[in-house]
Amino acid sequence: MEREFQALLQASGQPGPQELESIIDMVARAWPAQGPAADNIRLDSQGLHITAAALGEHLEQQLRSEAASIGWSLRREGSTLSLLRPQGVRP
Repeated sequence: MEREFQALLQASGQPGPQELESIIDMVARAWPAQGPAADNIRLDSQGLHITAAALGEHLEQQLRSEAASIGWSLRREGSTLSLLRPQGVRP
């Protein structure tokens, strides 16, 4: 079913939740205009990883909420927030 849904999205010209455009849009909605600058951004098969020196709780909660809205999850390890793809879904 997921494969068919993604095919319909692609045919309509709309990005699906696994596409880079959707991920960047999700982060842009959550990241405050005057928020901390990212020191490093990395995209891999697991998801998008953002490292920033001053990541506050509010930003983490905003990203967690936005990620959940498209089926993703968020994990924090020190100063890195990892937005993780749903399990079993490939990029």
